[in-house]
Amino acid sequence: MDILSDMLRIFRRMSGSGAASSDRDGQINPHAPQDDLTAPLRDIERQRDVLEALRSRLDAVDELNRRVEAASHEIERLNQKNAVLMKLATYMSAGPAGQGDSNPLVTVILPTFNRRHCITDAIESVVRQSYQNWELMIIDDGSTDDTVELIAPYHSDTRIKFIQQQRSGHAAARNRGLQASRGSLIAHLDSDCIFYPGFLNAMVGEFAKDPALDFAYGALTFEESDPFARDILFEPFDRARLLVGNYIDMNVIVYRRALFEKLGGPDPALSRLSDWDVALRYTAEKPGRAVPVVAAQYRIRDENRVSATMLMSPNHFQVVRKWYPGAVRLPRVLYVADRVPQSLMDSIEMEIRCMQRWGVHVELWHDVEQTWPWAAPSKIHRGTLEEAIALSKAEIIHICRPDSTGPRLQACLSSGLPVTVNLRGFDVSASMLAEILDRDDVKGVYGFPHQVKSLNGGDARMHAVHPAFDTSTIKPFAEKDRTLVVSAVDGLTDENLSFFSGLARLLPDYRFTLIDKGSDAAADRDASLGGMDSRVKLLLRPSDEVISDSISKAGIYLHAPGSGLPSPTPGELGSVIDAMATGSYILSAESSDLREYVGEAGETYLTLDQAAELIARTSGWSAEEWRKAWVASVERAFQHYPDELAFRTILDDWIALIGSHPVPAEAIV
Repeated sequence: MDILSDMLRIFRRMSGSGAASSDRDGQINPHAPQDDLTAPLRDIERQRDVLEALRSRLDAVDELNRRVEAASHEIERLNQKNAVLMKLATYMSAGPAGQGDSNPLVTVILPTFNRRHCITDAIESVVRQSYQNWELMIIDDGSTDDTVELIAPYHSDTRIKFIQQQRSGHAAARNRGLQASRGSLIAHLDSDCIFYPGFLNAMVGEFAKDPALDFAYGALTFEESDPFARDILFEPFDRARLLVGNYIDMNVIVYRRALFEKLGGPDPALSRLSDWDVALRYTAEKPGRAVPVVAAQYRIRDENRVSATMLMSPNHFQVVRKWYPGAVRLPRVLYVADRVPQSLMDSIEMEIRCMQRWGVHVELWHDVEQTWPWAAPSKIHRGTLEEAIALSKAEIIHICRPDSTGPRLQACLSSGLPVTVNLRGFDVSASMLAEILDRDDVKGVYGFPHQVKSLNGGDARMHAVHPAFDTSTIKPFAEKDRTLVVSAVDGLTDENLSFFSGLARLLPDYRFTLIDKGSDAAADRDASLGGMDSRVKLLLRPSDEVISDSISKAGIYLHAPGSGLPSPTPGELGSVIDAMATGSYILSAESSDLREYVGEAGETYLTLDQAAELIARTSGWSAEEWRKAWVASVERAFQHYPDELAFRTILDDWIALIGSHPVPAEAIV
């Protein structure tokens, strides 16, 4: 089309200027008819009109295809929903098999907190059940409204029990109700939701016809702000699917009391996702059953619900970690970690601790007098590498220093054992990586995502492993000091010192802590430190506990320039991730690599003035804005950077390399 437009412009200029046509020899022919010039123009215009019409039709066809595709997805969704509804309708018409065979007491656990505006709906939905042999345990979790007075009229029903406790959370409230309950079957109801009238009757019938059944659930409907906008959640039971994500809401489950007595109630450590945790624990030995009955309606009546007030990712991590690595035999691994830089020792320590928590047998070899900052692995070898390989009875060798490509790598490969290599944090060249990957016995190579991206090895053995924080020591910290700015570096530079002094001058209402985690020249810095602003606190090689405490308290964590590198050092990156996990607002020097790690947890800056402006802006934040920043950091950290998520790639490879098989049930602790 662009070519045609250019040709049209040329012909129009020729026609408009009265230019004469040329003969075949290129000579101007002033007597040539004007039609000889305009005919090609008209022909091109006609072709352009045809092409434009075709393009319009093609655009219309593309739009129609998009609509057809969207309609197909909607039809598929509606067909799936219709299949569920037909199954539910068929079941409801026939009635539950085994109904009336028994008359067990069903306990309904109903925790509440400041729900005076909707709790009576929940209570009434239990009272109106077609099955009437129930007890309702209402646990008031420290309400400050008139909930107590509002439900007083229900005390005349002896089946309704009322318990009050100090504010302890929904899990503690449910457990309090469970401990006081008497029913052989247990159900749960949130105080802003309701049961459908036939729910308990259908479930009692299901348990009556199958004495081996321990855990069952029905269908959940959703009520949105539009009363006609409803959806339904009901899926067949699939343990593998349940391990990936939850599809069984607490309001639709019924289980035998024996499960609670054997496995305990909801986990008090979880402020969210209790239903998923309960479903996973209660179906670990025997499958649950999807009973086609409309069980409960999920309603949104206020912002006081758990899903709106509690963090998702930290709770998701807590649930997921319970089911990994599962019932498999775990390997014996020898870590080869000689002459590891101080800045990487913490990272290796964290990895080993994580592996040991999973049950991996870890031994360590290095041939230099290096003090490791943590309690030793199973054994530390200081002889030759060959002796360590033999004595450790290792099944896998994990090299923690990638420049061990000479005699040490050769010794590892000569053992005949599979070898994996840790690139994470080391300055690795493409040629060094090629040398490592040239060895067939090297089965896995692991680097930070930005390392893998930049090296672009294109080898299936290369895996990106995120930086991580130690979930056994780093936790979200709610009581942040919003005027405290902290930064940690792997060696003080004049640029670090100048930068922080400049911030202190520009921001007199803020305090600053600059941590030097491992400078070998720290003792020689006295002269440089003499002129520092008194509001800049310097910590030279502090203990891990002091570093963790300082980062946890900081409302703002600043990754300051000064390393001279385009990306942060491993130790500096680790501190950024640690601060994120505690809930600090993250400010980082502009770096495409670091920006990808920080994401929505903070912002980047280019200059000292920009950093000062971003810090100063927080002085005008409301409590809600601070909470949003805190939530964004914690959610991102626990979604991407927990140690037990980061290191799974490595352990999965190791399990595959030793051909691991399930551990007998009697051997599972």
